Amino acid sequence: AKDYLPYILGQKFFSLDPGTEMIVSYNFYRGSSENAKYVDDPDEYELVMADYDAMGEGDDEPGEDDNFDAYGLPLAFIPDWLLTKYPAAVDEDNVKIVYDYYIAYGIEERYDFFYFLEDDTAWYMVPNSYELTSDDYDSMGEDSNQPGKYNNFSSSISPNDYIPAFLKIKFPYAKADDNKVVVYQYYSGGTSTEAREYIYDGTEWKEFQSTVVASSIFKFTDEGWLFVPPIKFIKVDKTPTITYILTDDDYEMVGEGYYDNFDLRAGKPHETEEARIASITKILKARFNITIGDIFEVFYDYYDGIENGEDSIVLEAIPDE
Repeated sequence: AKDYLPYILGQKFFSLDPGTEMIVSYNFYRGSSENAKYVDDPDEYELVMADYDAMGEGDDEPGEDDNFDAYGLPLAFIPDWLLTKYPAAVDEDNVKIVYDYYIAYGIEERYDFFYFLEDDTAWYMVPNSYELTSDDYDSMGEDSNQPGKYNNFSSSISPNDYIPAFLKIKFPYAKADDNKVVVYQYYSGGTSTEAREYIYDGTEWKEFQSTVVASSIFKFTDEGWLFVPPIKFIKVDKTPTITYILTDDDYEMVGEGYYDNFDLRAGKPHETEEARIASITKILKARFNITIGDIFEVFYDYYDGIENGEDSIVLEAIPDE
């Protein structure tokens, strides 16, 4: 987008004031869900005593009591153990590992999904996975053409018609951008294990989409349109790498061109430091090709209702995430 959109903008908007910024929205392909991709009819294996012992029998190691716990987590041991368990694994092999986990009131059975990447010669865990249970299917309805009838989905019972509502009930305290890889049974002439990744947008759960609407900022300069990386400025107490004194044109850009200073009087646009940082940010983005880590000391004139003066502020460019 940053390579091609400046050309498109140059054809449509070729005469604007330098420093003008534009937010451009476009379709962006971010790839398929890697998490869900690696849960595809996995082999299932339940750990036995010898497996725990093979992972270590010392303090806080699985073989000490033949289980995992908060001091010896599965992720710390299972990936390395899988290398010896499946020495002939090939790229994208996957497996469901069932194990015992100790909690305050005893042992409970848990599981995780793991996949092998040949280039890394390593096993990885599929994060945030959840496999639907019989009770889960039943909660979605047990009548004909509902998931609970046979505890699966099919061409006539779409996962997306049920799982988003189920997740909202199952995980009522989810926060925006939380995700779940939901593992379920799908019938198509036979039953197989499939998975889809869902993301919570703050209101609803939605299936992960390979193509999404994205947006970027571009600014118009004397050299044409340039991509503006997602950068913001914060006030810091560091040694500046760049010193800049605001010009009359800079004040004009942020609405203070009449007196060419910041008006700090109560109720005026630049009364607060936050407002001044916002305006200086706009100016710096228009005047410089900024990179993360740049530290500016910016000198500016002001009027506070009593006197005119000069002040400065040190700002660092950081990612705007």
